[in-house]
Amino acid sequence: MIEAIHRVALGERIITSQQFSRAKKWQLQAGNLLESLTNRERKILKLISQGLDNPTIAKSLYVSRQDVAYHVTNILGKLDVNTRQKATAWLHKYFPDDIE
Repeated sequence: MIEAIHRVALGERIITSQQFSRAKKWQLQAGNLLESLTNRERKILKLISQGLDNPTIAKSLYVSRQDVAYHVTNILGKLDVNTRQKATAWLHKYFPDDIE
């Protein structure tokens, strides 16, 4: 690991251009998925990732439980996942910092 740091510090590339291209493509795809979410869906995704259930989310956003369920369904579809846990894992994988 330290050797790699020294090599990079000296200006050497330690990944291939093909690996770099794949990483950029991956970053762009994840960004596009996040951008496909509405502001409300992003807020709900963040609250889901904090472990909140639909009634608690509804209360905190002053909307109905049905509204939250509708948005959760949309979020799961847009992210192409089938559970809240997978949506949370997606968020932490691609955007480990904050999404807002």
